[in-house]
Amino acid sequence: MIRFSTRKAAPFVMMDKVVETIFSELNLEFHVPGIWVHERLAQLLYDMEALQAFIRSEEKKKEQEHEAQDALDMQEPSSVSARPVPVSLASRLVPLIAMLKLAEEKGDPVIWETA
Repeated sequence: MIRFSTRKAAPFVMMDKVVETIFSELNLEFHVPGIWVHERLAQLLYDMEALQAFIRSEEKKKEQEHEAQDALDMQEPSSVSARPVPVSLASRLVPLIAMLKLAEEKGDPVIWETA
């Protein structure tokens, strides 16, 4: 588990694999402990929000494909099954983006460490 914190917000934790995925998607080097200084936060926010928007658009495309397939499957009701709904990376970015916004507003860095 990785704990993110800044002085003006409550800390939160994420699973290591989720954090590694976020860093990988953003082409950032992942190491523990770490810090994002205030001067980097604006660019990080821009990149994270862009990643979040991209993920959501891809999820919407997949959902539309599933709905189309479900419509076809309605012809054979026995083949219709409920699909599991995993928590997406876009949703997992929400607390991190919120923390970055607050830290940028307050002029604070964001740090992470092993929880």
